[in-house]
Amino acid sequence: MLDSSDAIAELLTLTLTVDQWGDRIYRNPMGQLHRVYGPALECANGTRRWYLNGNIHRTDGPAAEYADGHKAWWLNDKLHRTDGPAIELANGDTQWFLNG
Repeated sequence: MLDSSDAIAELLTLTLTVDQWGDRIYRNPMGQLHRVYGPALECANGTRRWYLNGNIHRTDGPAAEYADGHKAWWLNDKLHRTDGPAIELANGDTQWFLNG
């Protein structure tokens, strides 16, 4: 269960920038895309991507959710999913990957 105080503590260590398109980008003190309790990249168009210390990574869902409906599961910068396809396209096409 998510402890909101952990999420707040994490946000205090991150740098948030908003670019000219309105995209929100979270970086750790080393300048890497990073956020444990949410997407590190939140685009104004609705695309969201999760990163951990610069690697696209998420354990509890797709690490990339695109505005067009595409979804992709990544672990440690590698396409990976054990309980379904690692890529689900909006048109219904799927692709399967384990450890890249």
